[in-house]
This record gives sequence, C-alpha cells and structure tokens, in this order.
Amino acid sequence: MASISGQNTSNIDQVDGFFTSQTGGGGLSTVPLVTGVNMSGGIVPSTRPDMTYEYLNFKITTDNVVELTARNNSSYLPQIWAIKSDGTLWYYFLTSQFTGTGFTPVIGAWTQFGSSTGWQKLASGNDWSLAIKDGNLYSSGFSFDYAHGSPASTTAPTWTILNNTETWIDISCGQSHSLALTASGKVFSAGSNSDYKTIQNTQSGDTTSFTQEHTLGTNWTGIAASGNRSFLIQGGDVYLSGQNNPSMSNFTSATSDINGPTIGYSGGDIASISANYFNATAITTGGSLRFAGFGTGNGRLDGSPTANTYATAWNAMTGIGADTDWTKLFAQHISPSNYETAGVKGGVLYATGNNVTNFLRIGSSGGLPNNGTPRAINVGNTFNGAFCFMQNNMAVTSFS
Repeated sequence: MASISGQNTSNIDQVDGFFTSQTGGGGLSTVPLVTGVNMSGGIVPSTRPDMTYEYLNFKITTDNVVELTARNNSSYLPQIWAIKSDGTLWYYFLTSQFTGTGFTPVIGAWTQFGSSTGWQKLASGNDWSLAIKDGNLYSSGFSFDYAHGSPASTTAPTWTILNNTETWIDISCGQSHSLALTASGKVFSAGSNSDYKTIQNTQSGDTTSFTQEHTLGTNWTGIAASGNRSFLIQGGDVYLSGQNNPSMSNFTSATSDINGPTIGYSGGDIASISANYFNATAITTGGSLRFAGFGTGNGRLDGSPTANTYATAWNAMTGIGADTDWTKLFAQHISPSNYETAGVKGGVLYATGNNVTNFLRIGSSGGLPNNGTPRAINVGNTFNGAFCFMQNNMAVTSFS
C-alpha cells in the first residue's frame, strides 16, 4: 500500500481537503464517502473561499444524518436543515436571508437548533422549509404565496407549529406550493393556486394555510409537489393536478391545466414518486422505475433522452431503470433549467441530469462528460442516508 511520510494514503486521503487518489490529466478521482454531510457545487461560495470545486471536498459534519433538506432559492449561499439519527435538528447556513423571525442563525458552522428530539421529516421550497416533529406539522421561512402554510405573515417564525390535530407522515414542496400527507390518508396543501396545483378547485389566489384537497379523500398514500403541479398516489395509481403542457410534459392525454386530482396512470403498482420541473419518476411496488414527462436534458435514471407523454406516460424504464432494487428517489424540483434526478439502487446512489456534473463536481475540471449516463456516486460503501439538490450548482449529501 502506498504511503506518505510513513502513513498509509488511506489515512491521509480527504484530510483537510487533501486527496491522494488522482487520475492522469483528468483531475481528482472519486473517493469513498463516509458518514456525515458533504457539500459540493460548481460555484465557490463568496463567503467560503476555502471551499473548492473538488468532488465532495467540503465536509460539514461527521454526524449520522438521516434527513436532509436545503432551500432552493439560496443560490450558492445555501441554507441546510438536517435531522440526526437521535432525532435532533441541526442546520448549516451560509446566509441569514429569509430565515424567519425570532431566529438569528450561526453562519458557516454546523449548529444544533434547540435541544428537543422527535424531528422526523424535512422538505424545502424556494425560501421556506417544512418539518414533521412528533407527528406535528411545522414550517419556517419566507413565501410570497404562503406556501409555508403560516397565514399570519409571508415570513414565518422559526419553527412554527401549524397543526397538531392530525398525525402527519410526509411533506413535499414545489416552487410556490406545498403538500402534506396524514396517517389517515388525507392530503393538505398551501400556497399559490395557479394551474390548480393546490388541488383546491381554483387556479386563482393563494391557499394561505394547509387545507385539505377539495375531494376530501382519505385513501391517499403518496405525494409529490413539483414546479407547477401535484402528484398523488392512491391504490398504486397516479393522480395529477396542475400544469400539464410545458415543453412536452404531458403527464396525461389532456393538454391543458388539470383541475384534479385526475387519474393519469392506473397500473396499480406505484409506491412513491419524485418530480422535477418537467418530468417525474416513480418506484413501483416491485422496485423498478416508471417515467413520465420531458425526456431530454438527461433527467432519466436509465440514461434515455426519450419523452414519455400522452399514451406512453408512466412507461417502464429500460436498462438499470428496469432493475428491481430501487428504494429512494430525489429530484431538483424548482428550476425549469435543470432536470436533475437521483435514486438509490441496491445501496448505490445514482444521479443524472443536464447539469449534474456541476452539481456534483466529479473532478477538478467538472469530471465526466454530461452525456446522460447515470453516475454511481458512492464508491466502496453503502448509501442509506439523505440527498438533496440546490439551486445554482450545489449538492448536499449524507452517507453512512
């Protein structure tokens, strides 16, 4: 084994940004990732010039993080929230913009928020975040459209309990609206009603507090909010409400905004969905992938550029997308110019998209060509943590 000054290179690699594994002329090679949270991106934050372009070359913490989110409108000055395995809430901010009243964050340091445990879920939109703690729904941050669900002000105090009369199990944020799911199978929404995306039987004004979708259904099992639409799961089928025709993203046979929830796929085999601005990916009950929407921009985890729209929407994926060991999905759901999607297959995190090399910075020059081939991110270890994309070429990852 190679050594430097009597120390094995495996003991030196990644210490203070030092990497021993290199590739001839191609920048630094990817390295095994260990427990903790890492930041990576294509823009060096102005507040942290010590951060480099290198692949996951800035570690926030070595803690075991199980939930992770980042606001998508923070540019390259991210605001990150995370839940550790002990249920405590932590944050890493490079800006104090839109943090909510009554909260002055520590900047540039991994910091615990409060002392309580019981934090369970996190999600973020442009400048707001949602959380579930002890089954209760919380929000913080800023939204012109009240997508944070706090009707008293566009800026919500950090953190504000919104509802403790329901038991909440899932949350999802889009560009200007949010969805929340209860243990009893109800779906609630808040934010801009444009395009019918809040499922409130209107496309005007805002839903300023979390309100049950207008059909008052109680059998929903999954949710996903994207840029201008909402996806719901019931009985393994996919329902849609919202915009349906930007740049070929026809998720049903309709071509106009959908006053849903309207069924878009009736195969009865969908377990979960994650959606970005122009497409959506679903995991089936058998662990394989289905896809709907815009196909170019390398947003498909099987590497295909083909669009699945109209009659082909929610068709099965090919290649590795047809494998049966997919367990998690993540999407860059805010920006209409980026189509990043990531997923976990057999303990390996794969990522793809039109800008994914900048988000992940594999190597000093940006790494592999942006050809649509999904990248296996973790090397030599198992991914069972959290992952999120952020606006402007920044990715945050957690591995254990």
